[in-house]
Amino acid sequence: MNRLFLLALILAGCSNGDNGKIRQSVPGVYIRHFEAAYSRGDDTLFISRMNGTNSYRVIRKSTFRRIKNKRWGEPEQKVESWVVLYDFENKNLYEQKRERRLTPLPDSNKLWVGTSSYSKIE
Repeated sequence: MNRLFLLALILAGCSNGDNGKIRQSVPGVYIRHFEAAYSRGDDTLFISRMNGTNSYRVIRKSTFRRIKNKRWGEPEQKVESWVVLYDFENKNLYEQKRERRLTPLPDSNKLWVGTSSYSKIE
């Protein structure tokens, strides 16, 4: 089934329309600040298009602090790297390993990763 999905994405690469505008707007740097009951921090996404394909590399850098014994702990950092494919039918990006869906909104310089909103800064 994964092969059929990839083949459909490759064959759909010939169509353009809104897809061209969306695909061109995706590369860049996106940020998000988050606060929860026991942590707070910042996420940064660095997205670049892979040469001649409908694939993008996403580097996610997170810095956060957790509450330990009613005090903010030392900053912790986490770095992840993903490869996402552009889905022409749904006009979004899909990461297969963890089944993440990234939805670009080029008119508002936003990118949604699941239910988290990121703002484009570059």
